[in-house]
Amino acid sequence: MKNLNHIIIGSGKKKVIFLHGFMGSSSDWLPILTNFNSEYSFLLIDLPGHGKSINLNYEMYDFEQNSYNIIKIINNTNFQNSSIYGYSMGGRVAIHLCIKYSKYFKKLIIESSSPGLKTEVERDERKLNDLALSGKIINSKDKFNIFLDNWYSMPLFGNIKKSKKYTQLIVNRIKNNPFELKKSLLGMGTGSQKSLWDEIRNISIPTIHIVGELDKKYFGISKEMQLLVPNYKLIPIENIAHNVHLELGAKFYHLLNNIL
Repeated sequence: MKNLNHIIIGSGKKKVIFLHGFMGSSSDWLPILTNFNSEYSFLLIDLPGHGKSINLNYEMYDFEQNSYNIIKIINNTNFQNSSIYGYSMGGRVAIHLCIKYSKYFKKLIIESSSPGLKTEVERDERKLNDLALSGKIINSKDKFNIFLDNWYSMPLFGNIKKSKKYTQLIVNRIKNNPFELKKSLLGMGTGSQKSLWDEIRNISIPTIHIVGELDKKYFGISKEMQLLVPNYKLIPIENIAHNVHLELGAKFYHLLNNIL
């Protein structure tokens, strides 16, 4: 069975795994990682339906199966005992991994993410919303551009459209295959993930949550998590919304370097 596409940068003893958000890819992290010294090595993974992890067997577009496949990659690449960084969707995956496969990780770093929706009613509603949203991801450049414009107009993204990096962000996002994004959304969307709110109490490794204060939704979630996760540190970022690593630019390297 074809596994997830992944690349390794560097050969140092300090190991970090990166998981991108919806419509992203492993290449999102490359501009940041060039700043790190040779002490580090990085494992960058394309989640199902993203980057080069496309045309996979349908069962791989599933939250549980995806986590299992990531563990196989970690074993095959000798990336056990790593720190793991996950943004948004990638953060949900990272939280799940640190609960179910805790022995593989020494530090959990998430950005603008959550342990999922708390109730079955919320998850059912989200599944319906994701189904409706998937219908708007149309395999036409013009219509996909409209979808992207609407997506980044959501309040959680704040003023991202005014960012100097927004144009390049859209250039990167338009490379996605809309059909693949639909499969990802339906198989690994928030509605398809079980609630991890009870289980996050069992995360014993240091957990760092980076959240933009303008992202009211996830900032609120991070404050709730702060009361539940034993070894948890919240890092709020002023005047930034959901996509912290993009909007912070060069400053993000210094933030991440200090955390690691």
